[in-house]
Amino acid sequence: MVLFYIGPDNPFSERINKVAIRYIIPLLEQNWALFAPNPSTSNIKFGYKCNFNGQGWTQIKDPCASILERHYSNRFGYSGKLYYICDSIIREVHNYLYSLKKEKDCEQKDAACIKELEETLNHSAQYRTAKRFVTDLCMLEAPKTFISLSTKFYFIETFPRDFSKRNLSNNQNKPYLIEFK
Repeated sequence: MVLFYIGPDNPFSERINKVAIRYIIPLLEQNWALFAPNPSTSNIKFGYKCNFNGQGWTQIKDPCASILERHYSNRFGYSGKLYYICDSIIREVHNYLYSLKKEKDCEQKDAACIKELEETLNHSAQYRTAKRFVTDLCMLEAPKTFISLSTKFYFIETFPRDFSKRNLSNNQNKPYLIEFK
């Protein structure tokens, strides 16, 4: 029955197809969404900067990088769960931003619409969670005595090259960086 179900069409499969379908569907049907229910179309990286006492911004740091390295060195430890949490923080901001962009449908030159989009994002739970996380990370790096602290965080989105254009020198996929203050 399985051979008739998965095999190419032939004179025998036409007659047996109805029986084969009733046999296979309840037991062995494959749903390919199991492997990629919502396939990723880009890679997102998290970055942040700190400014203590107005002395200048630090370099962009990735808070998830060290967790990911620990996970790669020991796949059976708890670092995979920590990485999932760290990565989810910026992914939630990213997803909310894109849902707002779809909802508002702002043009690039429409300053009022973009300002409203930023205000909505800045008051969201996703933004506040990311901002609090970055502030906590900066506090861990802070000098013993500091008066003021400013933070910025980023998501850097990169898109894969089309496989058919992978060898072309002019196929430059530039990263897309969004800064949050």
